[in-house]
Amino acid sequence: MVLARLLDFYEVVLLPFGENQRYDLVVEDGDRFVRVQCKTGRLQQHGAIKFNTCSSTYHHPNAPTRYGNALDYRGQADYFGVYCSENGAVYIVPVHSVGRRSAFLRISPTLNSQRERVRWARDYILTPGGPPPFESEPGRGLEPLANGLQNHCSAN
Repeated sequence: MVLARLLDFYEVVLLPFGENQRYDLVVEDGDRFVRVQCKTGRLQQHGAIKFNTCSSTYHHPNAPTRYGNALDYRGQADYFGVYCSENGAVYIVPVHSVGRRSAFLRISPTLNSQRERVRWARDYILTPGGPPPFESEPGRGLEPLANGLQNHCSAN
């Protein structure tokens, strides 16, 4: 669903080749590339969508412990593309704006009427006909990687 919704805004959305990449999609946004890690959001009973902001390696045979490793995506993906099947919505959330293990997008008001430091889902929703998701925040995309590769290749 994240891929389909991004194609409403962008002509080119790339799928990385191979297994275990740190991002699932690469969006060509003008002269830059934006890395998107897709996540499933689950609507919780208290009116918020919860999604994991790290990957776990417990299912890999070489995991260091029987509980594996939990690795966040900072510096390796630019945005989370979160799909919530309960409401059919897709959300685009900057990786650097959430915690390292999980995050919440609030759908309904909090039970204690808290307003400060609440991450409202409406601020991240990706709606057809709405503004392109990556225009409001520049992000780094893959430019640092491309510049490093170019410097490495020209040195050899």
